Amino acid sequence: MTYEKKLLVAKTLVSLGLCMYALIPFAVDFGASHIGSEHWTPHARFHLTWVLYGNLMALPVMLWAIWGENLHGTGRSVRLMAYLGMAFTMGFYVAVASRARIGVELHDPGMSI
Repeated sequence: MTYEKKLLVAKTLVSLGLCMYALIPFAVDFGASHIGSEHWTPHARFHLTWVLYGNLMALPVMLWAIWGENLHGTGRSVRLMAYLGMAFTMGFYVAVASRARIGVELHDPGMSI
């Protein structure tokens, strides 16, 4: 496989991963179990809204870094965006792993995931 084909595959896979990271939480967390929950304080809902919109607004910038002409869509820019996406996603797994220590849960009582 040529370098150009490998780069195209990498761009496509990283782009799909970034879209999943930005769009799935946005769709899920705006439901009744999170932002729509009356059990959450308004300030907690504010912080979640802030994070979700920040992630969503970062998506076009990251896709531009991968596909844009100005950065030439180099392997370096693709790797950088992959690492950035992994850093955001790993934050979720760190929160899951430390939930007993900091007293948080994946869902509110009476609500399913």
